[in-house]
This record gives sequence, C-alpha cells and structure tokens, in this order.
Amino acid sequence: VGLTKMHPEESLTEPGATNHWGKAVDFEVTGSLYTRLIQLSTGSDYTLHIILAAAVTVLLAKYSGKRDIVIATPVYRQAQKADFVNTILPLRFRLEKTTTFKELLIQAKTTQLEAEKNQNYPIESLARELGLHPDAQGMFPLFDVSVCLENIHDSNDLLHVHHSINFSFLRTETKLDGNISYQTLHYSDPYIQQIKDHFCHLLELLVNELDKPISLIRTLTPSQFHEYVSRFNDTDENFPKDKLLHQLIENQVRQNPYKVAVVEPEHETGSRHVQHITYKELNDQADILAQELKRYH
Repeated sequence: VGLTKMHPEESLTEPGATNHWGKAVDFEVTGSLYTRLIQLSTGSDYTLHIILAAAVTVLLAKYSGKRDIVIATPVYRQAQKADFVNTILPLRFRLEKTTTFKELLIQAKTTQLEAEKNQNYPIESLARELGLHPDAQGMFPLFDVSVCLENIHDSNDLLHVHHSINFSFLRTETKLDGNISYQTLHYSDPYIQQIKDHFCHLLELLVNELDKPISLIRTLTPSQFHEYVSRFNDTDENFPKDKLLHQLIENQVRQNPYKVAVVEPEHETGSRHVQHITYKELNDQADILAQELKRYH
C-alpha cells in the first residue's frame, strides 16, 4: 500500500507528547470556482465529494512526489443514527505521468463504490493484516489525511483514528466553506496556510483543465512562481573571460566532484525518478567522448 505523509517542513512533535487536533485554517470557495464545482458535480453532494477528494489527492501527490496515494473519508451519514462496525473508508488512488483530472475523477468514483461495498470490514483489522502498526505517537499507519463533506458526512466519525490533517467542507447555496484542521504537534500554522493556498489554486486549475495531465499542472500560485523564477533563481555571476567552459567544469570536478552537475527532468527520461549526474561523472563521460572523437579525426 502506498502510504502518503505530508512531510512537514519541520517536525513539531515533542518526545512523549500527546497528539491532538488543536487548530484549523478556514477558507471559502466562491464566485466562478464555486459555480464550476456545482456545474461539474451536477448539483450532487456525492459527486462534489469525489471531486474534492480527487483534488486533495493531487495536492498530496504534488507535496509527496508519490503516485500511490491513500486518503480516508467517513461513511455516508444515515437518516437514522446507527452503530457501524466501521465508520472510515480508506481510498487508494494511483496516478500515472499522463493521468488527467477527468481520468482521476473516474478512478475516484470507482474507488468510492468499491470501498462502500467493503465498508463493514474494520479498518483497524485491515491495517493489522497489512502488517502496519501505529507509530510512536499513536498515528494510524494506513493514511495521514482525511476528506469529508459535512452535507453527507459526520466528521466525528474520523475522531477515533489518529491522523494528521482533515479537509472538511460544507456546501451552502452560495459558497463552499473549507476547513483544514491539523495536529499542532506535527504542523505549523504557516505550513497549513501554504497548503490551503496551494489547494485552492490547484482546485481551480483542475476543474477548468480536466483533460490536461496532472503532472503538467503547477502547484505554485502565479505570485509564488514569479518569486521563485525571478528572485530565488537570480543567480547571475560574472563569467571568467579567460577560461573556457570545459575548464570551469574541470575546476568544479576538483572542488566539488560529487555535487550534482546535470539534472534531467522526469518527463524527458520517462522514469518515475529524476535522473542526475555529478561533476565527476560528467567529466568522466566527457573524457570518454573526447577519446571517441579522437579516433575518428
């Protein structure tokens, strides 16, 4: 099972501390994005939940770099209160490099239906059978993030299982209220604020570009992208006019032989991992190429 952790920028867990839901970040989805969500869901809360769960899955994939994602959702609220053997459904998603949001929505619908068929199977028993056990802080091992739509779910059904983040939504006639509650011993408020900003940005892109591969959709907001490109990437330096490129590389080989020299993007390699070579490896390959060229000239 591909387990997904959000991997906070820094661990805020103290030894022996008890995990607890301490804070939440609220936000609203309004205007044209809200209208698009209602249009795409054809007015169905069940379909709206699938859209939101799929969007959170994309966010997790972007943050974790993984394509095998497990999230949780409560069972549907019943008209009459009843005792359930199990109140939480784990939903597993697999994303490929070419997966579009439309394809992910189809997968999400199928996954939800399959989970409902097996909802009476205790989730704790499933974790044990997979050989998964809570960590030192008692966090549930099968998932780290949950998603619920209060119109059809009861978020209290999630409380008995310790996990890190819950995305909760409530649809009204004019807007979608969002709430991200989180373990304060695991995450800082600025980090969750960033997650909120990225989720809202991704959601708008995803529902308006259904046929675009998810791998090509940026997590960064336009302002963040501009900052990274223009400010953080402002690395111009004076180029020594008395040295050639190969001499500069040779100098790096002597000073930093094992630092990364060249990175080949994932979409070029077709691999699930970004390929890279060090300055030493680059120099060795250049020497081999030079010897080959000398043979023919």
